Amino acid sequence: MFTVVLDACVLVPAALADSVLRISEAGAFAVRWSAIILDEVERTMTRLGIPPDKAAQRIGTMTEAFPFAAIEGYQPLVDAMRNDRKDRHVLAAAVSSECHTIVTFNLADFPSEAVDPWVWRSFTPTSSSSDSSTWPRAQSCRRSTSSPRPISIHH
Repeated sequence: MFTVVLDACVLVPAALADSVLRISEAGAFAVRWSAIILDEVERTMTRLGIPPDKAAQRIGTMTEAFPFAAIEGYQPLVDAMRNDRKDRHVLAAAVSSECHTIVTFNLADFPSEAVDPWVWRSFTPTSSSSDSSTWPRAQSCRRSTSSPRPISIHH
């Protein structure tokens, strides 16, 4: 299955995170993240004024809905990554879990010369239609015959 690492900046906006996670739950692609990414999401949410208990609840809901998303054991790779120092953990997590792509708004932190040896590419969730080939094809997203579980993560 096509697998993506979601950077913290994609998981902070509630509506965007909810949409991406619902598409993943429908089977279009698998999502992955690390504890460091989720810590960054929680810190950013509280810095933006979301009460700490609500931020923690949202992270808990995400981890419960996607129990196989957690990436562990990538730390030894961090120093080998050549992208922006503050986001090397994201690329290392993607490499360790053999993800195809990193979804981020911070493309400058993932230059192609640092990413290309490891993953297909990095892209934003709002890429133009000319870049849409990086997202899994729409036809791969089929409606489940069973009722979907609610995974609302709005705060």
